[in-house]
Amino acid sequence: MDKYQGLSVCACHPEKKGDQDQSKGCGGIHRNDEYEVLAVSAGGKQTQYFRSHLGARFAVEAASDALRAFASSVTRDMLFADERNQSRLLRQLEGSIITAWKALVRAHLKAYPFQPEEIKAIRNNKYKENYKKGIDLEYAYRANVTAAIVAKDYCLMLQNGDGECWIMKNRSRSAKIQKDTIPKNDKCEKEYSTAMCDKTALREFRYCCLDTTPAAIFLAAGSRQLYSDKAKEDSVNLDQIAHELMLKGAERNTGLKEKLESLCRKEKLDYLCMACLWTEDIWSKRLKTQVRAVWEKYCLPFKKIAYFVGSAVFLLLIFLIVYMGFTLGSRV
Repeated sequence: MDKYQGLSVCACHPEKKGDQDQSKGCGGIHRNDEYEVLAVSAGGKQTQYFRSHLGARFAVEAASDALRAFASSVTRDMLFADERNQSRLLRQLEGSIITAWKALVRAHLKAYPFQPEEIKAIRNNKYKENYKKGIDLEYAYRANVTAAIVAKDYCLMLQNGDGECWIMKNRSRSAKIQKDTIPKNDKCEKEYSTAMCDKTALREFRYCCLDTTPAAIFLAAGSRQLYSDKAKEDSVNLDQIAHELMLKGAERNTGLKEKLESLCRKEKLDYLCMACLWTEDIWSKRLKTQVRAVWEKYCLPFKKIAYFVGSAVFLLLIFLIVYMGFTLGSRV
């Protein structure tokens, strides 16, 4: 498969540094020779979701593990055999993500039960009373998830919530970001987003399967209230950051975390997490191909001739040395 480079970054509003909110987002990338898996997650801001920074971490862990198991066992032919089989495989995958997330939440709850000061800080009385009664405790870990597999011959993207998933089919100077690759969930609008803790979480997943691999893929979480199309052309926005990263790679994008923090400040976001994969720059690849073609056409033949001439000269020198040795020996 194409060799990808990857980067995962989380940033928070500069004024939120030191606050728990800076942790309410998580991203990660897992890589091997057969596939790449990336995932991002964002937690809830309200006081009743006081452990959502942990929920986001658990969501990335659960999704990454489930997607790696999926990529190891499901081939392209199996995934694209027919629509019904694809739907069945994806429903099983989504179910395994939710099950793993809930297991991590319950294990943490068992080890670290809610403390009185945590309950006291909740402003929503409904949740406060439910938590006191031991009802819907997993809602305190509320988090969404957006994740993807980039395998040798297919790409799978899925999400529960309102994250962003953008792709770039080729990395050229005129390349465009393709948005809305995953169908939007109508429930994710304004201040509401679906999440892993919802009782209907399995029905809220959305996915997209491609029978080719993209040149670059970009995931973002925590950007629900980010309207980059309203930003001025001379200001930093998510589109610009994504395009620069997907097209030029991290080595030519210094100060990326500072750019994200600037974006958080401008758009009044508490935090923003992203993960990105990109292949070798198409222009560098094209240049290497052209250089190789010139070498093979013009230089390689001369190299072969030089090799044979050099070998002949070397053998001639050996012959002369041996001949002179015998001649001098016979005279003596």
